[in-house]
Amino acid sequence: MTLSKIADTLNMPKDEREPFVEMAKYFEADVVENLTKSHFDLADETEFTYDQWQAFMSEPAIAGWISSNVKMLASVAERRKLQRLGEEGTNTADSASFKALKDFNDQGKTIDHSNVVIVHLPNLDGEET
Repeated sequence: MTLSKIADTLNMPKDEREPFVEMAKYFEADVVENLTKSHFDLADETEFTYDQWQAFMSEPAIAGWISSNVKMLASVAERRKLQRLGEEGTNTADSASFKALKDFNDQGKTIDHSNVVIVHLPNLDGEET
């Protein structure tokens, strides 16, 4: 789903949602570059304030979309760096940057699927405890 479509489906009044849709369109116009910008950078380039950009980027559905795309780009960067290391050989800086990129990509891959269930079992003897 596109970012502008996500912004347009946010559960908020239309007058609050419309600026988010415009910000989403701007963000998507150069998404690779804009993924690395802060709300201050985006405010300098547009008519929207940094507070508006911060609210936009903090909206859970939008933040999730941004995070997902950053992780995808980081994964591609990891594969490209690995390919380049195989073709050109390695040096300490390349190895360190690859490790840092790999560590970033490995963040959040561990998902805890455990559940805690609390059950009250009555005393079968009929006595209060």
